Amino acid sequence: MTGVISGLLMPPLIAIALIIIWKPFEILVVSPILARCHLDFGFETLKNSVLDIMVDIGGVALGYYAVAHYIVPSFHLF
Repeated sequence: MTGVISGLLMPPLIAIALIIIWKPFEILVVSPILARCHLDFGFETLKNSVLDIMVDIGGVALGYYAVAHYIVPSFHLF
């Protein structure tokens, strides 16, 4: 759903760039902060991280090229 919503609200290249940037940020910054609070978050294998990015890119394509023809968002980012 993140990819589909991103594809609806922003151009696909920006959405994909943000998705790719988010994954290392999630693993290297957010996970250690939440680990201090005893919350397990973002501890994933490389295979899982790459698959997450690929699925999100598919969601961006779906949101931008398919869903956007049926739903017009009231605002756009970027």
